[in-house]
Amino acid sequence: MKCPSCGEYMYSKKIRGIDLDFCPSCRGTWFDHSELAAALQTKSDLHASSIYTSSTRTEMECPVCTTTLYHKAYAQHFDVEVDQCHSCSGIFVDKGEITKIKEFNKNLQEKFTEYKRKRMQKSNEQKKKLSNLYKSENPVLAESLLVRKTFIQKVYGLLAISLFISALFAYIGILLNIRSVFLIQCLVVGYFAIFGLLLWFRRKKVLGLTLLLSYAAITGFILSFSLMHYMERGLGHLIWLSLFVTALLFFGLSFYVHNTRKDFSAWSGFLYCGLWLIIGTSICYILFPMKILSIVNASAGILIFCGYILLDTSKILLKFNTDEYILATLELYLDIVNLFLDILRLLGEKD
Repeated sequence: MKCPSCGEYMYSKKIRGIDLDFCPSCRGTWFDHSELAAALQTKSDLHASSIYTSSTRTEMECPVCTTTLYHKAYAQHFDVEVDQCHSCSGIFVDKGEITKIKEFNKNLQEKFTEYKRKRMQKSNEQKKKLSNLYKSENPVLAESLLVRKTFIQKVYGLLAISLFISALFAYIGILLNIRSVFLIQCLVVGYFAIFGLLLWFRRKKVLGLTLLLSYAAITGFILSFSLMHYMERGLGHLIWLSLFVTALLFFGLSFYVHNTRKDFSAWSGFLYCGLWLIIGTSICYILFPMKILSIVNASAGILIFCGYILLDTSKILLKFNTDEYILATLELYLDIVNLFLDILRLLGEKD
């Protein structure tokens, strides 16, 4: 085999189990197809970025198939060029260029290894930070962005549908103007029955969704009786004002949690005690119907359920498993409905 550069006969030499052809005159080396990759321990003879470089026709001929060789850069933005045969894919490398190619691959590998190390370190630091901050091994934020986004979209999508159904059935209840005590009793029994079933079957997708929407519908019907009471007193405008204030508080508190990603789990004990305080003052109001007790109860309820919106939103972001979207929706739904009723009651007492 003659050297394509100087025409001298080349001799064969085995290096690392690979038979290579060397020129004793110009010190060039001929690599058959895949031999350069094997010698450099890379995936291909040329670097992947070489596809973006152009080839230049030379006067040299391939020593294997006598086809014209082409000058081509080993890699993009790299000054070393090799001579490649487009027919047999053999490559001729001039003296000293193989050393430069080895250095290039070594530096590239070191940079890639350092990049991977930094990326892994950053990922581990983020997971550790989340785990320490939220005291959870698998917070929702540690999930992939797509999983977390899908979970949050499900929760707020179901919440919007549930609130719409409640509003629709409340409107239907007002139009029907039903005063039957028996019907009210049946609705209350159905309300608690469906609530219990919903908690039990919340992980059953179809059944859980059916129970959630049924619960929203019954809640809307029950709300209609309370709303009619305000409308008969000429306080219908307070319903719209309460809706506006509730929406303003909900969006404001939700925006705060979503942007700060603050964990409000420490509030759970305080809010639970506050919930029992509201129940206690409600019983006192039934026994001793005084206006001041109603105002205190409604005011405390507004504070407690604003706190629950903060808590439950942070749980949606940080605590809930991604298959608990029905329970997460239910918790936010109850927060909003109770907040609306307390605001309406407080405004009604002032009027």
